Amino acid sequence: MMFLTMFQFTYHGSAGVVAIAAIVFLILFVGMLGLAGYACFYRVHFGNYVSKPDRINFEQRRVMKVIPWYSFSRASSKEAAEDKVFAGSFPFWQVSPVDEEAAKPVTEDEDYIKKFGWLAARFRRTRWWFFAVWLVYEFIRACFYAGASGHPITQVFGLLVVEIVAFVAIIVMRPFEGQRLNAIVVYLLGFSKVATVALSAAFDVRFNLPRILTTVLGIVIIVIQGVLTIVLLIAIVAGAVTSWMSVMRNRSREEFRPKKWANLRDRYFKHLNQAATDLPPPPPPVVVPEEPKDPYFSVNSVRRMAKIEDEDRDDDEETPFDEKPERGLEDDSTTPAGAAY
Repeated sequence: MMFLTMFQFTYHGSAGVVAIAAIVFLILFVGMLGLAGYACFYRVHFGNYVSKPDRINFEQRRVMKVIPWYSFSRASSKEAAEDKVFAGSFPFWQVSPVDEEAAKPVTEDEDYIKKFGWLAARFRRTRWWFFAVWLVYEFIRACFYAGASGHPITQVFGLLVVEIVAFVAIIVMRPFEGQRLNAIVVYLLGFSKVATVALSAAFDVRFNLPRILTTVLGIVIIVIQGVLTIVLLIAIVAGAVTSWMSVMRNRSREEFRPKKWANLRDRYFKHLNQAATDLPPPPPPVVVPEEPKDPYFSVNSVRRMAKIEDEDRDDDEETPFDEKPERGLEDDSTTPAGAAY
């Protein structure tokens, strides 16, 4: 609606049409931003939250110990260390509860859910405020789509910068509680918007690309949108299955149909309970091997077998080497017939 109203301003028209567009623009602009601001204020004010000054640091690091890279970190975070190298910082703020232990998460605050659950229901416990960020993001996109509609270069490259910044920021925040929403909205849809805008920039007549190349770029855009559509259809089917499980959550395993999905439903509910806490999964338990209660073997008797050295030693004691006659050296006259050695 913001896009349509602002496009009407750039498109011009009769005074009555522009007046209706201006009224709709003011209602949506003031109404939506006012609701989002009041939802954040209500949570901070009545949820015993306090705003503190903070800073965002640019941390220098290396990817694979070779490629230089930069990452963002809060000065108040537990991961911040004094031995890290920072390229710079800018002021920011931090909203945190007065009492960490007594503070209720959004998922357990029934009063807030009744009033603003339609805004914060799909987001993580620590990203409940993301609806305000998303509203500003959509408003900026509407400004470029509608306000810069007569200037294609400004429109395309401005949108490209906005989409890249939003893509990186949303990946870092990963705001949605469900894995399907994170996969579709954050990764697939974000990549689709960046790739589509970047490839569409080449269609401007100023670049004078050949027709074959523009046809290939168009096919690539169609393939990207087609993959996104297929994944979206799969997610719709999966959402229908999980919704059926949620509707039948109060039925026992014997009453649930189809019975083949009973184990799948139990795993799904376990995953939901873990995702609602917005905490990393617990580490796997350390399995300590038990010591054997009894020995692995027992020795009942010992028997020593004769070795080759023992046989040689016995022969040496009975007949010394120098006393043994050598075979073939005796005279036949002194040797009895048929004697054997």
